[in-house]
Amino acid sequence: MKGVVKYLKKYTFLIILAITFVVIQAILNLYLPDLMGDIVNKGVSRGNVDYILSVGWKMLFVTLLNVAAAIVSTYFAAKVAMGFGKDLRSHGSILILLVEITSPDSEILIILLSEYKVKVL
Repeated sequence: MKGVVKYLKKYTFLIILAITFVVIQAILNLYLPDLMGDIVNKGVSRGNVDYILSVGWKMLFVTLLNVAAAIVSTYFAAKVAMGFGKDLRSHGSILILLVEITSPDSEILIILLSEYKVKVL
């Protein structure tokens, strides 16, 4: 594991940014039900259409922020993944990929991938 982590060190800032935007996404996702509850409790139950529209616009804004955070976090995560993969391949490292095959025996297939060879165990 330590051998793999050394390739990630130069991407620390991008990893922190990706995680930050995922946390922002989670917070915004958790805020939406509160807004919906406000619409029902303070708007629908009292028949206050102006309040419903105002909170509805706020919900739309929060949703758009959520989409933007998702796009940004995906962008940073993709930059890390592409750079990490490039670094691993350029140093001739071997990746181990575990693929579970659904069969009556529930076997696990281990595929060793390198730049020049594919070996199935």
